[in-house]
Amino acid sequence: MTRMNHRDSADGIRVIREVREQHPSATSAVTYETSLSQLISIFGVARHELRQGRRSPEFWVILVIGAVATAVPCSQSSTTAGLAGYFAGQTAMIVLGFLGVIWFSLAACRDVLTRTDALILSKPSSGEVIVLGRFLGNYGVVLLLLLGELLAGAVAQTLIAKTPFAPMAYGHAFLRSLTPLFFLGATAYSLSLLFNTPVTGLLVLTYWTYVLTGKTYLRSIYNCALTQNAAVYILLGGAVLALAVILYHPKRRGAQPFPTRWGAAAMALFALGAVWGVHKVRTTQDFPFQFIPFIEAMRGQHVSPGQRAPGFWLPDQWGRTRRLEEYHGKILLIGLWSPDEPASADLLNALAALGQKYPRDKVVPIAIGISDDHAAPRHIARDSGYDFPVVTDIGARVTQPYDQGSPLASAYDANNLPLLVIADRRRVVVEILKDFSGASTVIVERVVDALLPQQF
Repeated sequence: MTRMNHRDSADGIRVIREVREQHPSATSAVTYETSLSQLISIFGVARHELRQGRRSPEFWVILVIGAVATAVPCSQSSTTAGLAGYFAGQTAMIVLGFLGVIWFSLAACRDVLTRTDALILSKPSSGEVIVLGRFLGNYGVVLLLLLGELLAGAVAQTLIAKTPFAPMAYGHAFLRSLTPLFFLGATAYSLSLLFNTPVTGLLVLTYWTYVLTGKTYLRSIYNCALTQNAAVYILLGGAVLALAVILYHPKRRGAQPFPTRWGAAAMALFALGAVWGVHKVRTTQDFPFQFIPFIEAMRGQHVSPGQRAPGFWLPDQWGRTRRLEEYHGKILLIGLWSPDEPASADLLNALAALGQKYPRDKVVPIAIGISDDHAAPRHIARDSGYDFPVVTDIGARVTQPYDQGSPLASAYDANNLPLLVIADRRRVVVEILKDFSGASTVIVERVVDALLPQQF
């Protein structure tokens, strides 16, 4: 009986090989149908995980914690829509960075912790379906939490701060959070899955803590939360997941324990991420590790009353490169600000109001944003509807004091932010207002009103 079964099996394998050789199109059709069936199964598992996760009491506890934490910074009375969206996104990303890692680590080991792993492995689902389906479902849960926390921030901004609501401010905050939550989740999930313990996944918390607290001593490329590093960490997160698929119970695959296509995917994603990361390191200003000559040339200037205002060559919120020389012959209101400083809202609101009060052919407000995330100033400016130039110091790192890590803050002697410099139509500095506040607007108006009849 056993000998007959072996003979039948051998005959079956021989027939399959002959069909593949004689009818390659049929083989391709079978492969396509198998892949489609597997994809449907992955999304079926993901949908089940998503439904199960959002119904759990832990989901609602995390949502309440995150919503309260997000609503507080968005309820400040002077905040703008763009800054409120930034505060909401940053707070939600930090909270979910920690709690999301714990969520992914426990989700990956749920079968081991509940002692149902033998039952799960006895089912016919492939390793790809289990690994990817569960990750996607739990990533969906984390994104639902993110949406809920951003909604809490929007409600606080609208009802408590009573400032106009801008949907894109929270849309940009959502998009900026996708990559760090994906990378942190993929890494924690894969480590916990492969070592069968949530403790290894929680090691990712050490990395996340170091990113948040040691930014001054860490190269920017190691920060998965920066928008300019998004491509690198999407590729590396994909490589980690592909590696998890390869190493997840390989004995279940039988005669071919190493899936060639997943191995190729893991190597390709890792290689692309590494190459792009090296390119970013070599071509990006990163104080105090890497210096770009033309950016350091801006640092070499120095602001002083009676002298010309330091120039720059930086991108604005519309992607156009701006130079201070473009505005020769106009009175300049040059403000330095950072999204991490709540008082920056006073400066931005004042520049917007002054831009409306005075004719643009005579007085030009210009804001220089200083942020670790180079997309943040651009998003805030566009979300708030500013029509004056808001440029980004692309060589900046947020340090205390600011003039250590930012070339433009160094040139303008800005130890603290926000700061406003008034220059006449020859770009000669007339007034420097440090620690700018809403009350400083009166001083600006008095200086500009005195300059206008003299200059025009």
